[in-house]
Amino acid sequence: MRHPTAYIHPMACVDDSIKDIGPGTKIWQFASVIRGSIIGERSVIGNCAIVDASRIADNVRIQPGAVIFPGAMIWQDVFVGPNVVLCNDFWPSVDKDGWNYEALLNGDLTSIRIYPGASIFAGAKIMPGITIGEGARVAANAIVKQDVPDNCLYGRDGSIEAIRGQPRRQRTC
Repeated sequence: MRHPTAYIHPMACVDDSIKDIGPGTKIWQFASVIRGSIIGERSVIGNCAIVDASRIADNVRIQPGAVIFPGAMIWQDVFVGPNVVLCNDFWPSVDKDGWNYEALLNGDLTSIRIYPGASIFAGAKIMPGITIGEGARVAANAIVKQDVPDNCLYGRDGSIEAIRGQPRRQRTC
């Protein structure tokens, strides 16, 4: 249900398939929220951002120009910086034979998982099939080609190290 306290800017594109927009959520001008996406409570979708057939939990900040392609799942309290791209297809082509797009749209297939408290900084690109752990950070302009464990920083050079001052949880860097 589109909650009555959710704000959708008159110049945003929120298609009719979007039924779930939580209370206190804001979708700003020129943002596109399309094809069955679900948006939780108190989240913000910045101007010119695209959220396509993805699940966004509560208190998520998606900054201007970010592109969330189909199949992404983003848990609560996540920051997605400006111009971040979450990819969903290793071998994109015009021919979509064998590509299960319906599974992405209905949530049976997940392309990228970003767990609670993670932050993806400006311009980062997350490749398909990647998991970003709880409390993890991804450096600006990084191209993420491997999973990032909980409470670790993925550097621009592909290095992974523990975030100082953060307790390590289930995984180690």
